[in-house]
Amino acid sequence: MSDRPIQQDADPEIQLPAPVWVGPSMRVTKEQLAAAERTRDYHVRKLQRMFAGGERGGDTGARSEH
Repeated sequence: MSDRPIQQDADPEIQLPAPVWVGPSMRVTKEQLAAAERTRDYHVRKLQRMFAGGERGGDTGARSEH
């Protein structure tokens, strides 16, 4: 996989109305959203490198499922 940026499904400038059940304490600032997106991008790139390198990320054997 390449390190190309993740494609956004929607225009980031469009503000959708928050659901009624979302209180003001659950809203995030633009800075918080930007930080969360940078964190997500970092982890996506890390996982892409892990799978591109053939690593298994701690998968040491068969798992039994219940």
